[in-house]
Amino acid sequence: MAQILVVDRTLSVRESLAFVLEMEGHTVAQAAGGHAALDALALTPTDLIVVDPQLRDMPFDTFCAALRRLAPAVRVVVMSLSDADSAATGSCAPAAFLAKPFAAPQLLAVVAG
Repeated sequence: MAQILVVDRTLSVRESLAFVLEMEGHTVAQAAGGHAALDALALTPTDLIVVDPQLRDMPFDTFCAALRRLAPAVRVVVMSLSDADSAATGSCAPAAFLAKPFAAPQLLAVVAG
């Protein structure tokens, strides 16, 4: 199973995603912002990041540049309420984009990959 980092500013979203992923046997870490996510990446090998680009603490392109320096091969799944965010995620080279709200089977299909 995968080591997954969920990054979202909303605790309930992070906890819900972590619950679904852990029920499937994945190990999940959570971060509320870009800085915490980068710190977690520096400490723990991660297979997949599920991230909302609306980070409170840094611009998403800055996060993506730092992410790619730290973990160039990590798969990224971007989740957002806004279709406009899908166009702004290029620097992260996401493997997938999930439009919020999405159902658990959609998330699990993307994670399975």
